[in-house]
Amino acid sequence: MSVLKEVSITPEPHPAEVPMNIWLDDGDSAVDVIDALALSPFATGAQPWSCTTELERIRADA
Repeated sequence: MSVLKEVSITPEPHPAEVPMNIWLDDGDSAVDVIDALALSPFATGAQPWSCTTELERIRADA
């Protein structure tokens, strides 16, 4: 028998954001759950993929 559970992730609800749901079943391991929770900030847009900045006064040999 397969068990399916929907886990809703809404750390800080924002009206412009789409809520993220993770679907888990008995075939998922603890590692799958940790991966899904770790990736949720990227999927919701709360955490950017990368950041850029411009550095000033850098040594020529840096």
